[in-house]
Amino acid sequence: MVSGIPNLTKLPSGSRFYFENGVGIVVEGENAPCVTAGGSLQDQFPDRPDITTSFPKKAIGKRGIVAWVEKPGTIRAGETVIVRLAEDVRS
Repeated sequence: MVSGIPNLTKLPSGSRFYFENGVGIVVEGENAPCVTAGGSLQDQFPDRPDITTSFPKKAIGKRGIVAWVEKPGTIRAGETVIVRLAEDVRS
């Protein structure tokens, strides 16, 4: 988990995270909300029958990102991360 990155969910595809220990992560795009996650919440709140289908709409822009590991390693709590936006990576 990371914090302090404004609009994390909206980072453009191809943006990269570089961690202190050399780990590199490449952003693919937003982690789209789905009814599977809504169903998991529904199980926790059975008295609210609308969660499964309403969750995806309410979670847009709040679910984080999908990314892949470019350079593996260990990321430690409190470690600094540098974010390079996709347009910065190309230049």
